[in-house]
Amino acid sequence: MDEFKKLIYKQEFKEIENPWDLTPDISSYLKDASVDDLKEASRRYSIISPYLQGEKADFSETPERTFYRWVSAWRSASEKYGYGYLGLIPKNRKKQGGYQAKLSPQTQKIIDEFIQNDYLNFKQKGKYAAYCALRKACTDKGLIPPSYKTFVKNINQISVYETAGKRQGKRIAYKNEPFYWELELTTPRHGDRPFEICHIDHTQLDIELVSSFSKINLGRPWLTLLIDAYSRRILAIYLTFDPPF
Repeated sequence: MDEFKKLIYKQEFKEIENPWDLTPDISSYLKDASVDDLKEASRRYSIISPYLQGEKADFSETPERTFYRWVSAWRSASEKYGYGYLGLIPKNRKKQGGYQAKLSPQTQKIIDEFIQNDYLNFKQKGKYAAYCALRKACTDKGLIPPSYKTFVKNINQISVYETAGKRQGKRIAYKNEPFYWELELTTPRHGDRPFEICHIDHTQLDIELVSSFSKINLGRPWLTLLIDAYSRRILAIYLTFDPPF
């Protein structure tokens, strides 16, 4: 360390020019990549490197389709930039046309408030009219307003059923309500009232019954339940040896 400090003091270090001679756009591309991006690119290269050197392809670490996709990306970047390594950097790091600026928490909050209070109501205000009011509110608060495209994108993330219900009423929204073929524990309550929507479930029980008179094995019975989608109450129970049809 002392010798290193002496060399710095004597100014005996000499700057070495970049041997890669990278163009500004390539340098920027590498500079913007995260450490995880570069680690992943290096991992991919270690897998396809033997193949690029003329050895037989090895699919023990990655699927064949993925393997050849990385090889193709390497060769494409090599032809375009002269550095195949760039093709192995994960593409989700950089979107076409550059990065999209993230909204500040304050801006996102005001967008959510305007969508709920100014757009999703029975006044049925148009999207652009609601956006103009939002833009003015952002300007008054010293915030950079989002683009109209971003505002519409946030609106489109809301389900058609919810949008129609808050702007036109539940009767209009009913036709847009999602239909659930099965009733699971995670299935949300649906229907506007009890007895409106019901689910029927058929299950063959894991038991065999024997007749008390003839001692003949009657087989496994079927249990059918009628369940209310709104209250989740069991409305009817039916037990039979006949399979459902």
